[in-house]
Amino acid sequence: MNVEYMRAKPSDYEEVVSTADKAFGHAPDANFFKTIQPKLYRTDDTMSSHFLVREDGDIAGLLCAYNAEIDVMGKTLTSCGIGTVCVLPEYRSRGYMKGLMQCALDGMKEDNVDFALLGGKRQRYEYFGYTLAGTNMCAHFLKQNAEYLYGKDSSFGYEFAEISRDDSEILDKMYALYMQKPVKVLRPKNKFYDILCGGNVRPVVITKNGEFFGYSFLSSYNYSTSEIELVDFSEFGHVLNDIMIFYHTDCIEVRFTECFNDEKHRFLTLNAEGFDICHIEQVMILNFNSVLEAFLNLKASVKNLVDGECSFEVEGHPAFKITVKDNKVSVEDFNGDAEVKMPYLVAIQKFFSHGGANYNYGIKLPAAAESWFPAPLWFSSPDII
Repeated sequence: MNVEYMRAKPSDYEEVVSTADKAFGHAPDANFFKTIQPKLYRTDDTMSSHFLVREDGDIAGLLCAYNAEIDVMGKTLTSCGIGTVCVLPEYRSRGYMKGLMQCALDGMKEDNVDFALLGGKRQRYEYFGYTLAGTNMCAHFLKQNAEYLYGKDSSFGYEFAEISRDDSEILDKMYALYMQKPVKVLRPKNKFYDILCGGNVRPVVITKNGEFFGYSFLSSYNYSTSEIELVDFSEFGHVLNDIMIFYHTDCIEVRFTECFNDEKHRFLTLNAEGFDICHIEQVMILNFNSVLEAFLNLKASVKNLVDGECSFEVEGHPAFKITVKDNKVSVEDFNGDAEVKMPYLVAIQKFFSHGGANYNYGIKLPAAAESWFPAPLWFSSPDII
């Protein structure tokens, strides 16, 4: 038996897609992955982001490790999304998943990836260094909320239309609006439409009096969105009101974090019926220094952080020191005996999860340091693999 691990090539495209569909229980003609993840599988240009294990020449399993840069107020981090992790049933229990995950980790280290994300069963992937992190709020804005604010049967003249890949002029306007965000995944322009279509959602352009006013996407199974961008957010409530009228729904769910658009988030927190809080994905941190510095400075853009400094040693990682001075955060290497020593998985949850805001995991930090966390680690849902 000959077993080989390798990167995929464009010539492997059809075999990769059919193997993934089969491993996840879909019929060969269903084109499941081409539909659910067009940014990865509509064409063959992402094959170099895939690792394969072949047994006697045939693909036994594979995964995708797709790198993307994220701009956090001018600081660029490199992320890696792990997905399509699969081994065909007849090849399981041979250690191939472990081998593929190690290939992905080796690749991330070569590419100087700062953090990685994946979805899946928690304990399965904690074994590989991933655990729950990030904080997303989901606001439930109801028709009754809109009626209270604006009166029954109010309408503000906004129109909504699904767009196609061929609507290049509209897509250019959408892309320009997206790129104004202070925190954003740096999406390749030629993949912008496919990214918005991931996970069976439909991109929607928002117009008023025939003029471009913004865009969103809505899930195909309920009226929810984690990305809605407008030319003028003072009209945000009016847009939500008209979305519900247009789509004949009594509720729209908007996922958001507090640090990106104060006007949007103020409206939701003051007017939505209620909220859920959840993690973003399972996260592996490869570079605590860069990720903490970027997202703590993001937090400092909307909240005053207490001055202070504290040194940390996270299991399996170099020690570092966080310094906060005049609401500016720096994170640098530290030589010496760190004040706080933390298990790796605990550190991710304490530093980056909403759980860490409410539970100390048996670790008490100095008072100033306690006030800094959680850092608002974020990744947009259309960009998740």
